[in-house]
Amino acid sequence: GQFDLVILDRYRGRGLLSAAYSRNLAEHVRKGGALLVSLGPEAAVPGGLASVPALAELLPSIPAGDLARTPAHPN
Repeated sequence: GQFDLVILDRYRGRGLLSAAYSRNLAEHVRKGGALLVSLGPEAAVPGGLASVPALAELLPSIPAGDLARTPAHPN
């Protein structure tokens, strides 16, 4: 099927996306398809989106695993 936009909302690796699907999604994005990723704290733990090799290369950054527990305030 054709998709204009694929949304991954607070993805956690639970075997929902097969390796083949992940590779196909990455190829779709490389060819101009749109991907919207909404991440929360689960992104910084093992099994998060960054641990899926085909999808990690699409992310603008890779979580370090440290969570900020205090709010950020502009200076």
